[in-house]
Amino acid sequence: MASNGVIAVDNTLLQGHAYLPPQERNANGAAIAHFNQVVAADPRVEQVLLPLRDGLTLIRRLS
Repeated sequence: MASNGVIAVDNTLLQGHAYLPPQERNANGAAIAHFNQVVAADPRVEQVLLPLRDGLTLIRRLS
């Protein structure tokens, strides 16, 4: 990814399924929850999740 690049990821709220308790998530909700956790924990990027409809996450590489 270019140093000033931005990745836009759609559907990162997935109708709230990503934030249900793990035993209540469907397979897609579990996958989105895992993706959100990985991105949030990555020190190489900063991200913001915009609560537009099913969620839009913008990810920007640091330096």
